[in-house]
Amino acid sequence: MKRNLLVLGLLVLVLGLTFNAFAEDMKTEETATVQKNESAAVINDNEMHYGKTCFNKLGRGVVNIFTSPAEIPAGTFRVCREKGDFLGVTLGTVEGFFQFLIRGIVGVYDTATFIIPPYNKPIMQPEYALDSMNDSFHDYQGGSF
Repeated sequence: MKRNLLVLGLLVLVLGLTFNAFAEDMKTEETATVQKNESAAVINDNEMHYGKTCFNKLGRGVVNIFTSPAEIPAGTFRVCREKGDFLGVTLGTVEGFFQFLIRGIVGVYDTATFIIPPYNKPIMQPEYALDSMNDSFHDYQGGSF
């Protein structure tokens, strides 16, 4: 039991140091960019942008894993808008199911590789499944669905 706690503590320490190294690297890159731009206003060196850290990639992966089922109705609405209600319900559901699988796999990939850059370049567009659902639903102006 003590051995497991020691291994867990060492793992947390290593991950913490890794996160700190990445954060320092990002801060150095941001500072260098600001110094090149002479017209830039005063920038707080301690300010980190969430979109430029590994936590953005981790969060995107976890959110996409849990919300990937929203791709099924999104595919249905998208195909209903483009080809009509009957094809939307049939082909759209199939298309949405495959998008659900792909988004889930991409979410697992982002979660598993969250420590590896790039952090702010999502594999799928839109970045989140709920954005896809929102876009598809609001654009749908069909009839008896």
